[in-house]
Amino acid sequence: MDHRVPELVWIALLMQFLGVKEGTEVAKSIAQAAAKCERATKRAFAAASDYVELGNEQKQCIRSVLDAEGVLDKARWGLAALILNYNEFPLAFLTEAGTPIEGSSGSSLDDLGTVIDNISDRHGYDGTLVQATVVYIYFINNMLKVSPHVGLANFPAIEEYPRTEESQRVAASVRSAVTMLLTRDMPSDWRNSFWNRGRTLGPCEVS
Repeated sequence: MDHRVPELVWIALLMQFLGVKEGTEVAKSIAQAAAKCERATKRAFAAASDYVELGNEQKQCIRSVLDAEGVLDKARWGLAALILNYNEFPLAFLTEAGTPIEGSSGSSLDDLGTVIDNISDRHGYDGTLVQATVVYIYFINNMLKVSPHVGLANFPAIEEYPRTEESQRVAASVRSAVTMLLTRDMPSDWRNSFWNRGRTLGPCEVS
């Protein structure tokens, strides 16, 4: 909870508000834009903290890329609950300071509460799909390669989770990979800020 939820919550919120398919695609687009605009990095831009050290020029580049792809407004709407309520949210730069999120009220704190509750169980359906999206982003940004003989080699089978034995095997490999990829030596500022701010917004009642 303490470590992974704050890092994965942005992906989960996009999937909750936009739907699994579109939310995954928007998360992928954001991560790809970040990798394109910050070329020297060794980060996949799957975890929220991967965006902490971006400079103003890189942030503007990301906004421009997403705008040209027609994704920027969707990203803003999907992440509105975090952008508008968490000043330290690493992807808040998707909306420039003082600029309202237009055209939609966007995701709400209710959506965010649902997301936190759902992904707190990393073996559940929602938690598994979010972790699979993390691995997917590592793949598409060329930050992860696997042998044909390991569980992740049949990664697309995760779409059938938990209905097939193969999807369950892939899901186990996904969870192991995320444990390795989201290491505890990542910057902790966002994680601490996320939980501290959450306490001011309302009681923590994860079931």
